[in-house]
Amino acid sequence: MDKISVILAVINILVAVGPVVGMVAVHVNNPVEVIIPPEVQELTEALGSFGDTLQTVELINVTYNRDVTYNRDTFTLTFSIINKLNIDLEVNNLEADIVCVGHDYRLGRAYLSSPVNVESGRRSYLTVKSYWTADAEQHIRSQHGGTVDVNLVNFTVDIKGMVVQTGQPITLTNIPVGSHGG
Repeated sequence: MDKISVILAVINILVAVGPVVGMVAVHVNNPVEVIIPPEVQELTEALGSFGDTLQTVELINVTYNRDVTYNRDTFTLTFSIINKLNIDLEVNNLEADIVCVGHDYRLGRAYLSSPVNVESGRRSYLTVKSYWTADAEQHIRSQHGGTVDVNLVNFTVDIKGMVVQTGQPITLTNIPVGSHGG
């Protein structure tokens, strides 16, 4: 009976320790890969200059439409971005709440219209769809002239399957409050 319990204990140890030893043996030249996959290491190294890339983001166009189904104004923000990183960025999703800077009033929601591949060293365009809430339209009419400054808050972006959230607002200034023609 003692031999069986010793054999079972050895089997339990091999089952628990075996995969870890196997992973360390496979990655003996770079043991960090056991904990951090190479893809994440590559992305982390590239994000060292992510701030430079963010400085190249420029709002280049705003267009307005009326969504008759939901009876609200929708608008599309087109951003130009130059990727200064050494890798391509696959932007799968982007979402944020839109808040009035001056009054901290929630105006609507913004989201990426479709995934975008931002190639290394090249200019790409991000099309962000947005909408004002019905109350936001009234707030803008009564409190603002031809432009409004907004913060994008609760900002979430999915890059290559890695979801990044920021608590810091992203400010867009002088967003023209357009007309949808009716």
